[in-house]
Amino acid sequence: MKKTLSLLLAFCMLGAAGAGCSSSEAPSSSGEAPVSDTDASSGTGSSEGEASFEGVTLRFAPIWAADAESDLGREMIAEFQEKTGMTIEIEEVAGDEMKNKIAVDVAAGNEPDVWQFWPGATSQEFAKAGVLANVEEYFAKSKVIAKNHFSESALAPCTFDGQLLAVPRMGASAVLMINTEIFEQYGQKAPTTWDELMEAGAVFAENGVTTLNVGSKLGNPSHFFFNEIVCQFSSGVEDVNNLMSYDTATFDTEAMRYAAKLIEKMVDAGLFADDTLGSTGDWDPSTVYYDEGYAAMCYTLSWQFSSFSEETLAKSQIIGIPQIAETDREANHIQGTTNDCYEISAASWSDTSKQDAIVALMDFLLWDYEGAGAKAGYNITVDQKLNEEVDTSALSTPLMTDVLNWRDENDIQIDPMIWQSLPSLATQTDYCNALDELWAGTITGDEFIAKCEASLQENAG
Repeated sequence: MKKTLSLLLAFCMLGAAGAGCSSSEAPSSSGEAPVSDTDASSGTGSSEGEASFEGVTLRFAPIWAADAESDLGREMIAEFQEKTGMTIEIEEVAGDEMKNKIAVDVAAGNEPDVWQFWPGATSQEFAKAGVLANVEEYFAKSKVIAKNHFSESALAPCTFDGQLLAVPRMGASAVLMINTEIFEQYGQKAPTTWDELMEAGAVFAENGVTTLNVGSKLGNPSHFFFNEIVCQFSSGVEDVNNLMSYDTATFDTEAMRYAAKLIEKMVDAGLFADDTLGSTGDWDPSTVYYDEGYAAMCYTLSWQFSSFSEETLAKSQIIGIPQIAETDREANHIQGTTNDCYEISAASWSDTSKQDAIVALMDFLLWDYEGAGAKAGYNITVDQKLNEEVDTSALSTPLMTDVLNWRDENDIQIDPMIWQSLPSLATQTDYCNALDELWAGTITGDEFIAKCEASLQENAG
């Protein structure tokens, strides 16, 4: 199981391509353990030591919701404040609404001191505007977190024009499961090819059962599933990597068009829910839809793993992504990259009276909080040193353990992500909106490609 976490770290990236043991102290910026009487594996308080920050107030905006990882964060932040004397003003936002919050705050010159966000295209405009601090300076001051904790591939989506402007927070892993009771009820077997998936889907549709829980609201969770099809072509992997620059970006490729037309075919065959925007659009609705038995199959990602009931997991079986007939790749790859990051306001960092407090907060978030979450199975750390603290056999999230074991046993590799690779936030938004339309059946696969290509042309430069 340690091997699996090593693979996740090694391949956490935009393009494709990091570790696992146990130590008791947080590493220093040199990669060695600092001289400290505190314990980095204790969950809270280890990274900030006994420093007092009475009278210092920082604003922190996390992407938190009603889930176990967020609850852990709220609890640990309260303990951090009690121990350090620092006041943390929490500005919680759920999911994609964080994009709007930070955009509004930046426009008003009122961004938080530290916030959780997404790397790649989502952060690119803020990087160009000089809003983000260079985190190399944070690494230089930290005695807990070092740049060499992260693989180059994990840092890649956080790097803009050669400057490292964010710290990777979490990796991700996709999974595809079947409800074995539904499959047995209708005499179907777990599909290994896309033709078998379509055949089983036809039987389910005839009996009023939704085949897949994947819907699309602002491109979630559809953009990951679409990506799975594109990356069944070697040329599709290249297509995704080419999206990072307007000079090479295009949606008008064999792999992209094939994927769009295949989704159109699945929509026409009734394999998705009738209401892909409301019933299965976004992460929680799609998870609930499967958990309550409305879908025969579930495709989701690691931040949802703690959301399934024991009853549902007991009748679920992990399977590989069914292979299309035209694939030229082995069946040992799936979605999962550096998913999100922490960013520091350049304006806040330039205030030298705040720097030590920001370092303490970042150390706490990246080592204590992320470490506690990883050890509980709420997230997948991309910090290779922190990963040495994680015992995958002791995770409190059973599905995380099962997925990591499955990945290990099947030597699963990580594919690059279209959404993260797109060259601008505007094109990313247009892509997600077009996915909503494609899933709803209001546009064809060809029209989807045309819309995405038009966005690239309109926003180029």
